[in-house]
Amino acid sequence: MAVDENNVWNIIQITLSKHKSGGCCNQVCAGWDELYQCRNYASSPYDPVELAIAEHYLYARCKVCIGEYSLTQMKAMIHGYDWGKRSGLRDVLKSNPGPV
Repeated sequence: MAVDENNVWNIIQITLSKHKSGGCCNQVCAGWDELYQCRNYASSPYDPVELAIAEHYLYARCKVCIGEYSLTQMKAMIHGYDWGKRSGLRDVLKSNPGPV
């Protein structure tokens, strides 16, 4: 099943539109937290795979924005994560019941 990137982008935009105050980093981090909570602790009207992609995107943006990771570190983690999924480590990488 192919992921509809427009749906992922819509999830991101809808979520960010709810968190307009507090500056860029606060908006992105609040959006990530909302999608994280939705993915892990609540039901969601969104496709679970598209929700996971949107949540991971906002996670990466949040952590780089606040300086927890540099852009270079985040890119390395993303490549390592993708490599792990392709190498059959999907279940090891999974930290919640939703899709990775």
